[in-house]
Order: sequence, then C-alpha cells, then structure tokens
Amino acid sequence: MENAYYRAEKIPSEYDWHHPHNLSLLASCLQLLGQMKEAERLLRQAYALPAHGEAAELGRRQWPEFLLARGRPQEAFDAAQVLAAAATPTGRFVGHTLAGRALAAMNRVEEAKTEFTAASQELRAVTVDADRLQPYLQTLEAEILLSQKKSAEGVALMKQILEQLRGTPGPDARSQALLQMDSIARRARETDEWALAEFTAQEMIGLDPSYGGGYYALGLVAEQQGDAAAATQKFAIAEKLWSEADKDLPELQAVRQKLASKQSELPQTRQQCELPKWKSPMTPRGSAEARRRRLSLSSSRIFSVPSAEKFRPH
Repeated sequence: MENAYYRAEKIPSEYDWHHPHNLSLLASCLQLLGQMKEAERLLRQAYALPAHGEAAELGRRQWPEFLLARGRPQEAFDAAQVLAAAATPTGRFVGHTLAGRALAAMNRVEEAKTEFTAASQELRAVTVDADRLQPYLQTLEAEILLSQKKSAEGVALMKQILEQLRGTPGPDARSQALLQMDSIARRARETDEWALAEFTAQEMIGLDPSYGGGYYALGLVAEQQGDAAAATQKFAIAEKLWSEADKDLPELQAVRQKLASKQSELPQTRQQCELPKWKSPMTPRGSAEARRRRLSLSSSRIFSVPSAEKFRPH
C-alpha cells in the first residue's frame, strides 16, 4: 500500500520519514517471530535510506542494535561509527552509545568508556527530548559495569532500565521493549550474571507470554542451574512459539538439539506441550499476520523513534 502510494504520487520513498520508520516496525515484529532473514533485509534497507532530521537519524539505530542482538559486534561497531558521524547531536549520541556497546561486547572496555564520554558530551548538546535518550546511555554504562565485574552496580542499573521497559505503553513500543530485554538477557549470560538473566527472562514472559525468546532465555538459565526438567519444558514452549521462525534460526536449532538429546526427560510430548495463556486482549498472538496488524504509524517512546513533530523547527 505504501509503495503504491509512492508510485501514484511520484514521491521518492526516501523523503517520507514514515517509510524507514514503518520498515523498522515491521522488522521488529519479524524479529519477535524469529524471522531474522527478512528482518535483516528490511533493517538494511531502512539504514541505507538518507536520514532527514534527528528523528530519522535516531531511527537508524535499529540496524546496529539488530547486529548486536545477533552476536555480530564488529559489524555493529562499524555501523555505529557511521551514526557517530551524523549531522545532529542526537545521531552522534546514539552512534557513540552503540559503538560503546559493541566494544563492551568485544571486551574492549577502555574504548567503550571513551565512547561513553563522547556520548555524554553529545547528549548535553541535545535540546529536544534529551530525557528520553537517557536510557541509551544508561544501557551502555550498565554493560560497561558488567564487563568490569562490578556486579552490584551493573545489575542495579539494568533493573532500573527493565523497570522503564516494563512500563512502556503501546504495542509498537512493547515490541521494542521485548527486543531490548532480550539484549539485556544475552549480555547477562555473557557476563555470567545468571540471576539477572533469570530476572530478565521472567520480565520478557510477563510482558509478552507469546514470545518464544523469553522461554528460550529461561530455559538457558534452568540448564545452567542444572534443572533439566525445567529447561526441557521451557525449550519445548519456545520451539512451539517459534513455529513460524526461520528454519535455520540458530536459537531454534539449538532448542531442537537440546530437546532431541533429552526427549525422555520431557514431561510431555512436544505436541502436547501447553502454551501459556494469553493475559489480555492487548497481548499479541503468535502469528505473523497478527503481529503485522499491530503495526501503526504511532511513535514509540522508550528505545524508539520520538515523534517527528518534536523535531520540527519552531
């Protein structure tokens, strides 16, 4: 529909801020379904579009965020470096925060701290919606603390971020919140903060019990704790919720290998595995079509693109 409009009106899609925003929203829904190949294609496309204004520059962050989530920190760092050379303080700020996160993931902590300082300086130059950008800086700070084995401070800050994400309003912003929670859970596991990994996995399930990634994360925690029965149960739920995922999704392949090796320990067959109950009509169902219907042109609030209206000159 959107492409048909551009053709009919003879308007290049790159001049409509909604276009990259909608590409990113659709990609987020696909990520939650485990359809990473198509999500990657859409995010590459959105990232390649020229950014007109601060909102668009902020929106380009989703490509390096995706790369971080997929365990590709060097590629994320390279993409973030482009953002760090943006024309506006907002674009440069988000570029430095993501570059720092990529460096922390590669255990280059001193360089990550340098990016933190650069991001802090850019944030002081932001005049619109600076408070809403603060969680990006907090996330980088928390990841640096975890990398430095400063567990108490890092975990406390991560839990503050999770509290903000838990209260995110609207379906589009909740999709973004889930992806951010998944990223926190991954980083917690990488730094051996298993209590934080468990807490974050439970938060994901609480926010959206139809998301397979929450059960996968909780299954990894149970496995680390030596609770084979709980691990296989969570992995079985994840497998069922990822029924529309890419067949070669690494997480899904790992789940199937684990289940195959422990089939006798499953409390019930995979076919009989009961899926979690949906808590309210607001909870998204586990189908691609249902998630696509949740797309709208509304702007996300935390870890998302602020309304373009706020960036218009007065």
